Amino acid sequence: MTERGPASGTLPPHAPPTAEAVVIGLGNPYRSDDGVGPEVLARLREEGGDLARWVTCSDETTELLQLWEGAALAVVIDAVLSGSAPGTVHRLVEGEDPIPPEGRAGSTHAVALPEVIGLGRALGQMPRRLVVYGIEAASFDTGKGLSAAVREQVPLVVHQVLSELRESRGGSTGAHGPRETVHA
Repeated sequence: MTERGPASGTLPPHAPPTAEAVVIGLGNPYRSDDGVGPEVLARLREEGGDLARWVTCSDETTELLQLWEGAALAVVIDAVLSGSAPGTVHRLVEGEDPIPPEGRAGSTHAVALPEVIGLGRALGQMPRRLVVYGIEAASFDTGKGLSAAVREQVPLVVHQVLSELRESRGGSTGAHGPRETVHA
């Protein structure tokens, strides 16, 4: 289910584009570390107030095209498998950093995030700025709960995304940290 702001429900089929920021927690909380996107989003929603539109997207990644269309800033938080140590936080900016192609082994989604970004480029359905926070997963096993390495990074990612949002609004310029930080 997709959640918008404090209310829940799916977006109407022709939701108007928006110039605001949207933060999307991508993942399935019943697949261990794949739940990190929704977990970070839940904490951001508590601390971020009206800084953004808060949306959970579980398995249908092509829904991202509609969720971020017309946004000035879209931030996507997802679990990744890149071969780095579990808990590694990757921050990538579309158009500035190469978004690595994920193989089927690196994604629990029917359509991997890099494929959705490519489709969005081809269709002209991209936000003005897209930032992806990928947290290196240790496990995608069935069951609720994050691994210790991933759970430890949730506060860091929350802080970085809030800084990103405040900066996009012209507020305080908190440090985002390096493009890739290993915290294992």
